[in-house]
Amino acid sequence: MTKWKNITKRAMWTTTILLVLVTVILGYFASKTQIDMGTYTLLPTSDPTVEQFNIVSKKFGGFDNLILLITGEESAETERAIGEIAEELMGLNTFVKNVEYRVPITFFEDNWIYYADDESFNEIVDMLDMNPATLSILGLENNLSVMESLLLQEGDGDAEELGIKLRNMQMTSLSLNSLSGIDLSNGYYYLEDSKRYMMVIRPVNPDHDMLFFTSMVGAVEDALKEIKLPGDLDVEITGMAKMMEEQQKSLNLRIAVVTIVTLLLISIMFTVAYGRVLAALFAAIPVVVGIIWTLGVNYLVIGRLNLITSIFSIIMLGLGIDFSIHFMTPILETDIKPSDRVAYLLKGYLRSITMGALTTATAFFSLGFSKFIGLKELAFVAGTGIILTFASVLIFIIAYSDKISTTKEETSRKSIIWTQYFAILSKQRVIITIIFVVIVMGIPLAGLNLNFNYNAFSLLPPLESVVLQEELIKELGISLEYSIIESESIDEVRSIAEDLVRNPKIGNLDAITNYIPSNQSYRIDKLRELYNTRLVLSDEIKTQFNSIRTKQPFGLSEESSDDISRMLQSLAKGIMDLGRGTDTDVISISTLPESITDKYVSKDGQIATFVYGNPNSWEEDEMKDLVNVISTTSQKASGTPFMWVKIVDYLREDLVFGSVIVASVLFILVWLDFKKIKYVLLVIIPVTVGALLLLKTMSVFNIQFNAANIAALPLIIGIGIDDGIHMMHKYLGIAKGDVLFMLRTTGKSVVITSLTTMIGFGGLVFVKDPLVSGLGQLLFMGVFYCLIASVVVLPAILLVVEKYTKIETGYMK
Repeated sequence: MTKWKNITKRAMWTTTILLVLVTVILGYFASKTQIDMGTYTLLPTSDPTVEQFNIVSKKFGGFDNLILLITGEESAETERAIGEIAEELMGLNTFVKNVEYRVPITFFEDNWIYYADDESFNEIVDMLDMNPATLSILGLENNLSVMESLLLQEGDGDAEELGIKLRNMQMTSLSLNSLSGIDLSNGYYYLEDSKRYMMVIRPVNPDHDMLFFTSMVGAVEDALKEIKLPGDLDVEITGMAKMMEEQQKSLNLRIAVVTIVTLLLISIMFTVAYGRVLAALFAAIPVVVGIIWTLGVNYLVIGRLNLITSIFSIIMLGLGIDFSIHFMTPILETDIKPSDRVAYLLKGYLRSITMGALTTATAFFSLGFSKFIGLKELAFVAGTGIILTFASVLIFIIAYSDKISTTKEETSRKSIIWTQYFAILSKQRVIITIIFVVIVMGIPLAGLNLNFNYNAFSLLPPLESVVLQEELIKELGISLEYSIIESESIDEVRSIAEDLVRNPKIGNLDAITNYIPSNQSYRIDKLRELYNTRLVLSDEIKTQFNSIRTKQPFGLSEESSDDISRMLQSLAKGIMDLGRGTDTDVISISTLPESITDKYVSKDGQIATFVYGNPNSWEEDEMKDLVNVISTTSQKASGTPFMWVKIVDYLREDLVFGSVIVASVLFILVWLDFKKIKYVLLVIIPVTVGALLLLKTMSVFNIQFNAANIAALPLIIGIGIDDGIHMMHKYLGIAKGDVLFMLRTTGKSVVITSLTTMIGFGGLVFVKDPLVSGLGQLLFMGVFYCLIASVVVLPAILLVVEKYTKIETGYMK
């Protein structure tokens, strides 16, 4: 005996050292795990829509930007500070591709005659036509305005008013100026309603990489801290990159807190149920170890957690503790010698607990057939987690179960409660059975109104950046998520713009053709005609014009007379160049400023047209219509709406396909275990009732499926099947057909495991993130429904069935 005890003691120490060693190694890798809240990366890369998205994204800088909103008391000081910010951010070439915060005002002032509306252009041509000596006034030392001279001669109008009109004329065709909330009169993106300036930062990484965006946002925020900005200047950050970064940071912290709180609550509940504080600790330790192992393996295989698997640790706490409860309940509820515990557990309980673990793990692994990568990764991490957590608990039970201290307790009161409950159940068994039949048959016949949520913004928590973006969308009157149409020529861009610009589904069209006037030939001909037929200039005036032409660009002036002078000097230069036979293609892609072409033209010469939807374009019908309109116009288009429609399409398909696969695989496993169809049908009663009631609840309360809670139904199928397995194993095995004994033993375990699981899932509600909280809410309800079906419906049906069919007692020994 002493020799055996020494061997057991050495084995325990060896096991402990190995457990600690493995846990430390895998814990190191687990600590490096990060949550990637990106959605587009969860789609299969072989899908044509995804391939097109990646092609367009890489050519034109992607679809995820940072947006800075800058507010200051003094416009001139604020604009100076904006220039400093832009220069500093452009230095972050590891993260920032370009910074867009103003239009090249000088270029448009120099070429304003081509951007003026037709009425203004014709008015100017008529004035020059009627006054052939007009240009001779330009260049005089007193800087007398041509238009002022004309107006004085005509005697009708105010030169200052005309100056303001001319000053704004060059902006009338620019796309951003078509947005009701933006004023470009000074070149900067100025939001009139909120008195803020806008700056768009485009990243160098176009791959919708949330981990990259986390680093990018951090670098931008650090750079802003280094700049000595005026004290009254306020800089706010939003945009998809910032919203995802902020959500991810918030989610990491909240999930960590909720995980700890959930573990404490589960331990407290275990303690209350069994009256053993140390036993609760013993039950929790192997579960935590199993989670650490799984996170370490997941990091080595996948390298991240996604928006669905981000709550893995909380799910495993709720499910993993079930193994500890099912193993420890017999120890704590019966008088078994410590030396006999392992043999007793392995003989009487290992089969049902192992079967429960295998069915749940298999249910998760079955999701690996899904096309949506988010579900594929859930299949791996959850299936692996179940196996590793079960292994951890089993090792702890075998190695340390004799260390659990127990004391004899008076259990008669608890037995009386179950006996009283059983008496009520027996009387109402027929009514309960009828209710079961109504649920199973009535819910599908009545129909289910199940929908998917397309609105990604409704799935974001009310973070500062999210609220700021919503304000910006409302102020601009468009969605800030866009699509890009790829074209090969300016003519193709013009054709696309003509098709889309008046379509009510389009909120705004941002095309390079806004910077390349279509009527240049007509205007060039008119101006050249003026030069050739009416404007005969002396050598002295020509010299003055050449002097004007060679001067450096004039700076902006607050004096309207200076503005008019500059614009007319630009016009005079243009007319002189045309008269000399300069190339008539005055404004083209090759002559546009680099700050414009960098945005619209890719390295291989393709041209981008940016298409924005209306503010309500996140709604299902609106988004589908928008995608259809763009796709009909061009086959070389992609963007956020395209990807989101594709995501929902995959989710719809995988919801049905995944649920069917999971249910089919579980049915086969249960049949292989129980051997007879009648027992299999009894086993699946709890999960069938639970799944149907969950779907009906969603239908009645209009709870929509989304990119995260799509996993709820397959998860409930995988989790809920365990209850029926444990109950029927006990009923056909040790209980020998005694429903009361089944309820008093396994029924109690099912109640406790379900409540601990519900605590785990219910804790997700307090994460206060719609994606995560919504999934937790559905799982909480699903587990609750399965629990009710396990301890109410299944026992009642067994009481009815046993009167009409033979039960083979001892069947599952």
